[in-house]
Amino acid sequence: MALQFVLASIDDLPDNIKTLYKKREDGKFQLEAEGVVDKTKLDEFRANNIALTEKMKEVQDQLKAFEGMDPAKYKTFMDKFQSDEEKKLLKDGNLDEVIKLRTANIVKEYTEQLKAKETIIAKLTEDSKKATGDKDSYIVENELRKSVGNKDLGFHENVADILKDSVLREFKHKDGKVIRVKPDGSLVYGKSGDPMGLDEFVQGYAKDHPYLVKPSGGGGARNETTRSNGSNGHKTMPRTEFDKLDPVAKNKAMLVDKVKLVDT
Repeated sequence: MALQFVLASIDDLPDNIKTLYKKREDGKFQLEAEGVVDKTKLDEFRANNIALTEKMKEVQDQLKAFEGMDPAKYKTFMDKFQSDEEKKLLKDGNLDEVIKLRTANIVKEYTEQLKAKETIIAKLTEDSKKATGDKDSYIVENELRKSVGNKDLGFHENVADILKDSVLREFKHKDGKVIRVKPDGSLVYGKSGDPMGLDEFVQGYAKDHPYLVKPSGGGGARNETTRSNGSNGHKTMPRTEFDKLDPVAKNKAMLVDKVKLVDT
């Protein structure tokens, strides 16, 4: 009598044969015999073995690309690639793509550094121009005060403050000299044919604006729009008349004549 390996029921078997079978979890009975394997498990094992063999072959094919490569050197090489994208591309054998990606990253980094450098240069240039402008303005103003301070001209006090704004607009410090320029930047020449300096300008201004110069004798002309305020000698000016004056005349009235404005 040939014994089957798996039976759905052992009721029809002799008692001495029943002891050779063991009930499984699925309710069937399996013959307990050494060296005998369940066909289902055998098929499963065979399928797994085939899959594993194919996987091993795939791995071996991939490893052929790294034949002769030192694993330690390879790890060092891989560590140089910063992004996971680069590492994945390299592992997949896409070296050209890795080079393109790395080149793009280098270009991006260089562009950002260049932009930052240009920003710094622009800021330094702007600061330098401002510093140069401040220095030039200081030189022009200093030269103005020296010219106005000439005792031979006899200017009233604070005349430099009256002329300061217009002089800073019309005069530039260039090639070590303070010279007069037009709004378009072209030079204004003096009587000698050379670029006009502050001394010549101030002398002409004193001639054209005699009220800025101290009278040589006592008394002196008095502005018709001002009048004496009692016995203290202080001058007053109606605010309506003051508003009609040009900026230079206003400065002269306030700084030189030291008038007091009154509402009428």
